Parts: sequence; structure tokens; C-alpha cells
Amino acid sequence: MMCLYLLIFMYIFHRREKLQVGSSGGAPSKWWPYDIVAKIIGGEAFLDNDLLSHSQNFSIQDFQDGQIATMEDGKETVSILNTEALDDTSDVQSIVTIPDEEPTQSTSGCNKRRSSDDEKTLNKIAKTEPGDIGKGKSYWKNMESVLAVLRLRRRTLINDESITHPFSYLNLASFKLNQQGYLIERKVWVRPKSSQWFNEIFTQMEECEFKEHFRVNRNTFNFLVNELHPHLGKTTTTMREPISVVKRVAVALHYLALCEEYRVVSSLFGIGKSTANLIVHEVINAVNDILLPKYVKFPLSVENLNKHSRDFEAILGFPQCVGAVDGCHIPISAPKDQATSYYNYNGWYSIVLFAVVDSRYRFIYTSVGLPGRNNDSYILQNSSLKGILESNLFDKCCKELGDSLVPLCLIGDSAFPLTRHLLKPYPENLELSEIQKNFNKILCGARRVVENAFGRVKARFRVICKRMECDINFATRIVNACVTLHNICEYYDDIIIIEWLLHHHDDSLAQPNTVSTTGNNGPGKNVRDSIAKYLYERDK
Repeated sequence: MMCLYLLIFMYIFHRREKLQVGSSGGAPSKWWPYDIVAKIIGGEAFLDNDLLSHSQNFSIQDFQDGQIATMEDGKETVSILNTEALDDTSDVQSIVTIPDEEPTQSTSGCNKRRSSDDEKTLNKIAKTEPGDIGKGKSYWKNMESVLAVLRLRRRTLINDESITHPFSYLNLASFKLNQQGYLIERKVWVRPKSSQWFNEIFTQMEECEFKEHFRVNRNTFNFLVNELHPHLGKTTTTMREPISVVKRVAVALHYLALCEEYRVVSSLFGIGKSTANLIVHEVINAVNDILLPKYVKFPLSVENLNKHSRDFEAILGFPQCVGAVDGCHIPISAPKDQATSYYNYNGWYSIVLFAVVDSRYRFIYTSVGLPGRNNDSYILQNSSLKGILESNLFDKCCKELGDSLVPLCLIGDSAFPLTRHLLKPYPENLELSEIQKNFNKILCGARRVVENAFGRVKARFRVICKRMECDINFATRIVNACVTLHNICEYYDDIIIIEWLLHHHDDSLAQPNTVSTTGNNGPGKNVRDSIAKYLYERDK
């Protein structure tokens, strides 16, 4: 008795699932007891064929003589015709053609009922007036009823497995995609672009012309290619050849040097705009991850600190100084979040390049990305440089100047506080002695090295002169990449062209004025007075 109840329950559930398939066109979850019931009663409860895969079983013959496709089901044919009629005002009768022939009747009672129900649905839709199915509405609304018919259960019980139904479980999206795909003949992987400039002119450039395009000489360019090759090289596949590392580095340097649009860069190198954008991002990220830690680093050993101090005094005349500190505003587009924080006092949006530069225009410390609303003193207090200055590292390298023992220090302008390891000029609003005036003169001349370093970076890589249309994080990485490449050029004596220095100011926005801070009687007062006295006696 229990088996009989179970069989009745499975039969009822089986019929309900069949009705759901017929009304929705979907395929419910598969369960083996349902298949057993289907075999017992001679029906097919579940249709597990994939919609998209069946809709792709078209052949090019389906599109001859203006006919999109034909679906054969037994002896009945339902055709979708006239692709030009598929517009916003199309009616069902112009799209669906229902033959006069009667469909083949199945011996199964279930299939007889299903066939008659589907016949009524087809006739109802075919007789519907255009206005009744959404006159004036979109193409999708007009096709909704038509494709509902194509999703109905099979009209007949097909015993011959050789008969295929490409449109059995067709959905609208796959039909539209495949319709367009067969009408368009694909000929190439990508649209071909000319690489003549890079393949021919690039290799034959004179040194001066090469440097104008990439702002580095060939030796520096080859060095960058060798350093970045392990991180930029792509694997050759059977599909196509990858873009070489030489070309990738050239694309990125050309973008950084001349600040041209991706459209111009892509045309010049024979690549797509999106490819040019991707290459620039990859190269800049590689420079930040690989080269930045090697070529922009603060000297943390006593030996290196003493070497920088000797060079600074020999070249710029200021003793016991490791470098000059200052900030430079880099223009950016207005960010979406906290835009007012990036709006500086000169009336434009910027991020700050806060840096320490040695006597040879090389950056030994950088902090990039803080909003332009902040002044140099605030940035110093929130940077890792503050921890270095407050440590006893500089005190380990003390030197006797006159009758005083003076530690190492940095020099800056009046925007910074006066500390034991950071010196600034005497305030100009006071009546200064000759010793103090002489100190200010020498300090200001030596401190100009950091301003000149900013100018050299901007002259070499003009991308940071103009407003960068990118997010803050990538703008920060662009600035760091430019600083790193500048240091490499300075390390390997890649001389900058004077004309670049003369013309880069035309593209640069005026920097905000320096805001002087108080604190001229801080712990650095004795150190500043000792160095001022030493300089006056030395130059007397």
C-alpha cells in the first residue's frame, strides 16, 4: 500500500513539474525518481538541455533568402522571418508563420494534451493584433510572446534521437546574439594598426631625437628594459606575439615625458588605447615596486650620512647638512571624496610631493599623496621623516665647528619649525646681524637645490606639470615613478637638456606661497648660531 501511495505522489509531483516546464520554459532540478516515473508513464518530465548551447547550433544555411531560422518539430515548421521587421512596431504575424499542416499526433495522452494546448497558444498569438501586444513599445516586448511559444514543451514525443531541435529551449538573448554573430564575418583578431613609427623610425633615431621623445638616452633606456624585463615580460602563446618589453617601456616613457593622450600614444605605437593605458599602468607599477626602493632611499648608516654631508659642504658650502627639505604641489583633477582637502591656497587641486634632496639633485626621501591643503610643517609632523630626525642617528655624526660640537641636520625654509636637526633661516622681520645675514644667504643658496630638483623632474617628465586625470592612488604612483626615473638619470649621468628647464615653467602652475611658522627659539637655536658663527669666520 505504501508503495502505491508513493507512486501516486510521485506521479502527481511529476505532472506538476511538467506543467511548470510548459508555462515557464525553464528546466527544473533533476531527480532520478522523476526519470523513473517518466519512463513508466511514457513522458519526459525534465528538459536538461542547455539553452545557450542549443541556440548556438545554427548553420549558415538557416539565413538564406532573408530567412533567419527554421525550427522543425515533427512535420510542423515554425519560421522566424524578415529580420527587417524586428523593430519597435513589429507585429507577431509578420514574424511568425504557422503552417496549415496538422502536427503529428503522439500516441501518448500526455503529449496529445500538450500538443493541443500549444496549438491554441500559437493560434492565439498569431491572431493577436499588433496594438494588443504592446504597440509603440520596445522590440523586446513584441518578441516576448513569440519566444514564449518557442520555449514551450516539445510538441511530440520524439523517439528518433537523430532529430535535433536547435530552437527547443531558445531564449531571447542567445537568439539575438547568435543572429548577429552569423551575419558578421569575423576576419581578424583585432583591428590592424600601423607600427611603422616604432619598428622603423624608433631604431634609426639620432641620440638627440631619441632623448626628446623619451627624456632619457639610449643607455638609460636599455638599463630600464633590463631591470624591468623579468616583471614586464609576457609569455608567447599560439594565439599571437606579446608586446615586447622594449615597446612597453617606450610607451610608458613617452607618456610620462610628453603627457600625450592615450589616443596619440596608441596611434604612434600601433596599439589600442586601452592597451596603451594598461601598459602605462604596468610599467609605472613595476617602477614603484622594483626600482623605487633601490634608488630613493634615505642614508641610514653613519658612513653614508658622512658622505652626503661632505658632498653637500663641498658643492653647496653648508656644513653638517645631509640634504634640503621642501614640498611641491602636483596638480590633479578634483577627487570625488574630500575634494576641499585637496584644494590648495592658490586655488587648484593638488597632492604634495614632500622630499629631501641631496647636493646632486637626487631624492633621498619622498612622501607623496597628502592633500594640497596641508602646509609643509603639518606634512613633516605626519611623515616618517620626523622619526628619523628625532632619533639619535644624526647625533652619532657630530663634528666640531669652531668651539662647538654640531650634529648633522637638514635645512628648509621658514615654513618648518626650528629643531636640533632641522635648521631654517633667521626671520627677516627682525634686525639681523652680519653673522645672521651671512647664514641666511648661504642657507637659502644651499636650500635651492631641492627647488631645482623639483624643476628637473618636471622638465624631464611633463606629466606631473599638467593636471592628472586619474585617481589619487595612481597619481601618487606616477609621481613616485617620475622621481625614481629622475634619480636613475642623475646616478648614471644622463644629462638634462637646458631647454627643458627653460620651458617647463610654461606648463607649471604657480606654487602656493610659503607660510612662515614661529619657533625661532627652539632647541635648534644653539646649533644654528654655532653654524652661523662658523660660516662667518670661514668666509671672512
